[in-house]
Amino acid sequence: MAALISGLISGPISGPTRTSCAGGLLENGYSELPILGPHALAAATLPSLHADPFDRMLVAQAQVEAITLMTSDAVVARYPGPVQLV
Repeated sequence: MAALISGLISGPISGPTRTSCAGGLLENGYSELPILGPHALAAATLPSLHADPFDRMLVAQAQVEAITLMTSDAVVARYPGPVQLV
């Protein structure tokens, strides 16, 4: 199952932790998802439920790519489509 994960780590990640976290995800089969034109177009059509443009982009990517967005943000979870509150 493919999934985007949002808001499950609180606070900024920096230094060795950032490197090991990103490396660990990639080593365990996760992949990076670049922001593409269709994602931007989908983000522009989203209802104004959330003011954070990054969160809106994650929702748009989930919709376009038909993958589940897992989030701890109850406002983000109100968007239609493949968004799951965890």
